[in-house]
Amino acid sequence: MRYDRPMRIVFVLALSLIALPASGETLEAFKARIEAAYGQADQAAAVGALFYKDGLGEDMQAMLGRAVGHITRRDAADVRFVPVPGDARLAAVVDGYEYRPNLDVLGYADLGANEFGGTTQVPYGQGPDGRYYFTATTKTLVKANAAPDKQLLMMVIGLGAPPVTFEGWCDILQSNDEIIRIKFDDQGAGNQTRVMRGQAIAACAFTNTAGRGALSVRLTVDQEVIFEQRAEAPDTVVRYR
Repeated sequence: MRYDRPMRIVFVLALSLIALPASGETLEAFKARIEAAYGQADQAAAVGALFYKDGLGEDMQAMLGRAVGHITRRDAADVRFVPVPGDARLAAVVDGYEYRPNLDVLGYADLGANEFGGTTQVPYGQGPDGRYYFTATTKTLVKANAAPDKQLLMMVIGLGAPPVTFEGWCDILQSNDEIIRIKFDDQGAGNQTRVMRGQAIAACAFTNTAGRGALSVRLTVDQEVIFEQRAEAPDTVVRYR
């Protein structure tokens, strides 16, 4: 589930409200079911019934209950369907457990404006019965006795006026011993900060694509600065390891 400012909670389809095979549901029918659920007297129960619940342990069922509480803080839903962003991470590994949706995510149901100034978006997929559902999250042990993850903070700032543009990446070691690559860009504001959990920051590289000003990088693990460097043009690249 995610809040869109875009502010995401919880990681492309060509959307058209067309009929599926005879055994399947249309997105238009799913939209009607969502909007009807928000009009029920017991809104939480009606919206909760829209979720696909197979594969959930007790702890993830409790998490789902809390999530339903968040998304039912509205009088009605004005639903539209949006594609999955190209950079979406739909699965995560934390403290030796993998968290992933219990259906293949086909897109997000945008429920309309929320109190954060954006919109609330919930991932959905198609169940084996041909109907659409909001997806829930499963939890699977992938490495027994994994060391607890650390808080990893990566801050990149392009110093200059107008803001210096940049691009880059950091490789993050997860508790299943796999490495994932997180991409960075200037976001049009000349800076980006990413905070996530993982075992370690394995390597990073950033490039000042403006060819002027300076590029500043700070990497922190559990509030301890492990790397800090500033490159002044004509030096345009900052590397960690």
